[in-house]
Amino acid sequence: MRAPLTALLILLSLPLARAAEPDAALATLLRSLAQPAPASTAFVEQRESALLSEPLLLRGRLDQPDADTLVRRVESPYAERSTIRAERVEVEREGSPARRFALRRAPELGALLDSFRALLGGDAALLERHYVVALDGDIAAAWRLRLTPHATRRQVRIAGITLYGRAAALECFQLHQADGGSSRMLLGPAAESATPLEAAALQDRFAAHCAPPDAAG
Repeated sequence: MRAPLTALLILLSLPLARAAEPDAALATLLRSLAQPAPASTAFVEQRESALLSEPLLLRGRLDQPDADTLVRRVESPYAERSTIRAERVEVEREGSPARRFALRRAPELGALLDSFRALLGGDAALLERHYVVALDGDIAAAWRLRLTPHATRRQVRIAGITLYGRAAALECFQLHQADGGSSRMLLGPAAESATPLEAAALQDRFAAHCAPPDAAG
């Protein structure tokens, strides 16, 4: 009787073991992406919105001087600095007075801060506190991390976030807004190599780095 009972216990444990595998893969991926502050990375961002007559292309850098601060510096086509710290945002644009407001008024910036803080800190618990997390692909090759906000105020403005990368390199951050707008951001070496490119050539670069794992070459 002991053998059948043992076999039954093993069978019952298999779904639990399989369910734990994505969590282990996520933890491994986040450890590989972690970078202690201070950290800095280049970005090239393309924004699309019903309010824009054509996509807006931005170039600049994302800086994390400490674990709780994110600075987004736009260098082209205009100069702007957004500092996110302690639930507050300060925006400084060349030729204009600084604007200060609560982070809850800009959920897209809050999403950027929380996701980057979790990624650079290798903090899976922080990521799962704010999002339903789905990881697919091969974390040693091409992978995709999909983040869906929990039912909070943020979800009213943000439909989801998709991150694309290869091994330990995060290459693309894509924000999907609830109103249909979107933002695609190349990061790190993917952005640095794209900086000299014209807008038309950039579309191929976005297609290469912001693609599902089965479509990545």
